Amino acid sequence: MLTEGKTIVLDNFRIIADKLNRDPEHLFKYMLKELGTSGKIDGSRVIFHGKFTTTVMTDLITAYVNDYVTAQNVAALIPILSRQKGSSLCVVMHVEATDL
Repeated sequence: MLTEGKTIVLDNFRIIADKLNRDPEHLFKYMLKELGTSGKIDGSRVIFHGKFTTTVMTDLITAYVNDYVTAQNVAALIPILSRQKGSSLCVVMHVEATDL
């Protein structure tokens, strides 16, 4: 996640959507609505107008997972954003399987 003036850029938005196995447009619209802001998809990244913390973005993706992502035989599916290679964020999925 990068701050560029009065905007936040999520560089790896497309990767996050792919890892969640969800339509990027749906995830983007959900995030816009929940953040109460405007933005745009720019290739594999998204740009949000306003300033938001990493915690806000992590909580938002967690809420999206809770609302829209379901998996059979999975006890927990938690997205965790972490800093890697400078200011970029990547999503790591933590999965705990139940009796398989």
